[in-house]
Amino acid sequence: MLEQKNNIESKNEENIITNKSGTNTNILSVLRAKRTTKKHTKKEMNNIIDDKFEFFPHIPLGNGAFSTVFASRDLTDTNKLYAIKFENSLLSNKLKLEKDIYDIMYGAEGFPIVYTYGTTKTSNYLVMDRLGPSLKELFGYCNFHFSLQTICLIAIQALTRIHDLHLKSGYIY
Repeated sequence: MLEQKNNIESKNEENIITNKSGTNTNILSVLRAKRTTKKHTKKEMNNIIDDKFEFFPHIPLGNGAFSTVFASRDLTDTNKLYAIKFENSLLSNKLKLEKDIYDIMYGAEGFPIVYTYGTTKTSNYLVMDRLGPSLKELFGYCNFHFSLQTICLIAIQALTRIHDLHLKSGYIY
């Protein structure tokens, strides 16, 4: 277990992601390769939010019932990684509520800091901290096997987050 934990932490620190083909990639190397001093083209501008955050539609971090999350970076600090979540503004407006909850939970362990929220013609977006690898990525790092101890630690963290959410915001999940 200790060996698995150290492996997870080192890969987290290296910002390793696994793409759809199962290949591990260091996301920072991908983002550094995109560094440029030239002006952004019109096509590149479509991937820039608030003239500050560039997102990468080819690096999805996950998706859910109403939104999709992508890797993102600050154009002024390419070593800082973020997550940007998009939802179709014509179908849903749940990101505004999510942003409000994150604002209430500001500084609480396990909750991201929100940097910006906004809308485009067809989408709402939320730029926030990327907290680390997903459970799916962690499961892959552990050769698709979690020990009982790991499962218990994940459960304790999940219950602690729900407890903190209830205490600080009053929401019942």
